[in-house]
Amino acid sequence: MNATSTMRYALNEPAVVRSKPSLFTSLTGAIATAGMIGGGFVFASAGPAERAEPIRLLVGHDWLNRQAEAVGRLGPNWDGYGAESVDHAQVKRLVALVTDWIPSRSQPGSVVPGADGSLQVEWHTEAASLGMLLEHDGVISAWVKPVSADAEIERFGLDALELLAAAAQTYLL
Repeated sequence: MNATSTMRYALNEPAVVRSKPSLFTSLTGAIATAGMIGGGFVFASAGPAERAEPIRLLVGHDWLNRQAEAVGRLGPNWDGYGAESVDHAQVKRLVALVTDWIPSRSQPGSVVPGADGSLQVEWHTEAASLGMLLEHDGVISAWVKPVSADAEIERFGLDALELLAAAAQTYLL
């Protein structure tokens, strides 16, 4: 296995992550198990600007599922500037990542769609701002900006997930 591996999250959609073989195996096994177990919610949409097909998400944090449901309903041109519909597979990947890497007792964050098909989850506390970006092509990045620091820390791939998990332990519990 090379330094950059393609991992498959819910619905076998790729997410590019830099990893070590042993960690890659344990990470993908955990995610595959969560995906096979299913669980979660089926979301139906309503309203003219929303999509009609349901979205089924893995069980995660309550705040995450509520916000993912709303984001998953966004249809074409949801921002008024020609944004793409939010991809249900992308929403499922984000939910799986947050569920696997952020403790369930953490304070709630915000799910933010990007006009380019990306999804972001972020937290802003008195001590720090932190977040994760899942690009439309599956590339993952995360950042942490403590209020006491002059610069933010940004990482990509598996390093991003590890940074986010450590920051969640420090700033979100």
